[in-house]
Amino acid sequence: MGFASGFTGGVALTLSVAYLSVLAHQRNREQQGASLRAQAIAIHGLIDPLPAPLPPTRSEVAAAQRLSSVEVAKDRWNYEVENAVRWVQRSDWSEIREGVEDGISNLWANTFGEAPAEGAQKVNAKAVEAREGVAAAAQNAYTKAAAQARSVEQAAEDKILEARLGLIVRP
Repeated sequence: MGFASGFTGGVALTLSVAYLSVLAHQRNREQQGASLRAQAIAIHGLIDPLPAPLPPTRSEVAAAQRLSSVEVAKDRWNYEVENAVRWVQRSDWSEIREGVEDGISNLWANTFGEAPAEGAQKVNAKAVEAREGVAAAAQNAYTKAAAQARSVEQAAEDKILEARLGLIVRP
C-alpha cells in the first residue's frame, strides 16, 4: 500500500467514524428532546388542566340546527325513494294496467254516457266515412288532373301542328 492509498484510507476511516459519532449524538439529543417535551406536557396537564371549551356561539348553534334539519330532510328523501323503488319492483304491472283501463272506462261512461267500445265503434264508422270521402275526393282530383293534362297535351299538339303547317306554307 502506497502513501496516497494509505492516506486516503485513513482519512475515509476517520471521517466515517466522526460522521457516525455525530449522527449517534444527534439522534440521542432528538430522543432526549422528545422525552423532555412529553414530560413537560404531562406535568403541564397535571398542573394546569385544559380549560373547558367555550360554549358555542349563536351562529354555530344555528349552523348545527340547519345541518341537522338538512340531514333529516335527506334521510326522509332517501326513505321515500327507497319505498318508491320497492313499490315499483314489487308491483304487478298487468294488474295495474287493468285497473287503469277499468278506471278510464268508468270515467268515459260517466262523461259521455256510453261504453268506450260503443264510442270506438262510432269513431271507427266516422273514420271509414272520412276515408271513403278522401278516396272519392282523390279520385275526383285525379280525373280532373288527367282531363286537364289531356287538354294541355291536345293544345300543345295543336300548336305544334300549327307551327309545322306555318313553316310548310311560308316558303
